[in-house]
Amino acid sequence: MCEVAKHIRAVETVPTWDSFNTGDCFILDTGKFIYVWSGSQSNMMEKNRARDLANQIRDSERRGAAKVEIIQEGEEPEEMVQILGQRPVTLKEGSTEDDKEADEIHTRGAVLYQVSNATGEMKVTRVADGGTFRKEQLISDDCFILDTAGKIYVWKGNSR
Repeated sequence: MCEVAKHIRAVETVPTWDSFNTGDCFILDTGKFIYVWSGSQSNMMEKNRARDLANQIRDSERRGAAKVEIIQEGEEPEEMVQILGQRPVTLKEGSTEDDKEADEIHTRGAVLYQVSNATGEMKVTRVADGGTFRKEQLISDDCFILDTAGKIYVWKGNSR
């Protein structure tokens, strides 16, 4: 039975082979080229998401001036080797347990705040933290801020 992760996330890592593993995909942006490297055990959803993100980087940050290249584990071009060094004979294996642990680490410090003026005064209230968020906590008459200790997201209700 094959288990597919529901939550594919992109996080910035140190550009060294120590960051790579066989179960995930990685993007190396050199300016002129944006390499999408796929580990031998990565799944199609991860590969597609990495490719889409690389195209988004090319289009928005590089204004179309970079070339996206898809690389399979073991087929690294010379420029990647110059930046990262020679690829080790064996890389860490990626696992669903590693993914679960990373999800927990990335959500542990997250905090959800409610921004409301229902009382006539602007008030910010801490609603939940540690990744214990549910859609039902969002109220359409208010705004919410999700601080993930790395990125801030704002959700605006659809009050009329």
